[in-house]
Amino acid sequence: MKVKPDPPPARRSRTPYVLLGMLLPGPANGYELKRRIETSVGHFWQESFGQLYPALALLERQGLVRQVAQEGARAKARRFAITPAGRKALASWVMTPPTPQPERNELLLKVFFAQVHPDAVNAHVLAAAQQARLYGAQLGALREQMMAGLDGQPGLPAWLATLDYGAAAMDALAAWCERTQKALKDLPRQRL
Repeated sequence: MKVKPDPPPARRSRTPYVLLGMLLPGPANGYELKRRIETSVGHFWQESFGQLYPALALLERQGLVRQVAQEGARAKARRFAITPAGRKALASWVMTPPTPQPERNELLLKVFFAQVHPDAVNAHVLAAAQQARLYGAQLGALREQMMAGLDGQPGLPAWLATLDYGAAAMDALAAWCERTQKALKDLPRQRL
């Protein structure tokens, strides 16, 4: 008798929670929120403008954000602030265990089928190792900048922890790439 695996948990959008979190420092319009995301969680979480604006409209309808007045050159851009209900919703989401996400990794697919063209896959693995080392170095530099420029910010230890995760992942990826390149050298070639 075959046992069926449990179905994956229902997918729910995290965009509203990302936006609520990005509004914690203060009001912002859609463009400013996109920049906040890119310069912080954007190293491990991306959101498009196509996701931001519908999510902001939903949050506003739910009373989790509100529009605030704005002066100056960008007065026509709608700025939003998090409401007390929004803070409560964000806290509730943070307390909920994360939903496991299946990984989709094209490099791993190509390594799995490497016998079709080991030399090409070896080149992909080499490129991935170089990219991992470069990105790891960039994260290290960003860590130093944050420590110098944001010293005393209450969220700094958590922000640094996310950067440390990324740097450790890049170190692990580079090491895996080196081992994989050695393994691919002895892979028998398959005729196409």
